[in-house]
Amino acid sequence: MAKKKTRKNSERELFGIPSRREMESISIADTFRQVQTGYSMFRLFSYDLTDDDKSILKFLATNPSATQTIMAEATGIKLQKVKSITATLRNWGHLTRIGTSKQGTWQVLVDVSDF
Repeated sequence: MAKKKTRKNSERELFGIPSRREMESISIADTFRQVQTGYSMFRLFSYDLTDDDKSILKFLATNPSATQTIMAEATGIKLQKVKSITATLRNWGHLTRIGTSKQGTWQVLVDVSDF
């Protein structure tokens, strides 16, 4: 009876890290798009939205050209907290910025009707 060969899962496979060959086949545009949308190899984990997160997403769904200062005033959340929340939402792919920081608009990438 032949011994069955077993292959141990490497950390690369466990966490979904692409191999060198796979990395070479990915275009620069795809990589840039993944960075812009907050792609992370840690998508194995989920991010539960807080009430503050939901209020900012709701506000931005109706006011996409709002600044972070306006978001803070409208939602009653401190400016520094708004900056932190928007950074987190961008990293997790729930929010993105289209255009420049001064002339751009926010795009909400999740359905806010459920909140």
